[in-house]
Amino acid sequence: MASKQVLPNRTYILHLYRSLLRASQKFSSYNFRDYAYRKIRDSYHVNKNETDSDRIIQLVGKAERELGDIINSLQCDGNIQSFPLYKLANICKFYSISCNIE
Repeated sequence: MASKQVLPNRTYILHLYRSLLRASQKFSSYNFRDYAYRKIRDSYHVNKNETDSDRIIQLVGKAERELGDIINSLQCDGNIQSFPLYKLANICKFYSISCNIE
């Protein structure tokens, strides 16, 4: 029997949302930066009144994966120097994202 996942609290979700917004602002290209910011903001506002716990867990998991994708994109793009490494390491550790930080 599978164990039931714990529903993330409001503080965690808001922290994840703000981390996504902050990370999206690190792209050097205005188009990428603006697109990522709008997509994150719009997705949050569309789903902010979600009440189904399974759907909330699914959305939080998706947001955590997207944060990892943004961080890895910044690393590949060479923009990681604009993002302090200690903050990046803390974000990766907090959300259990595998980041290749040297």
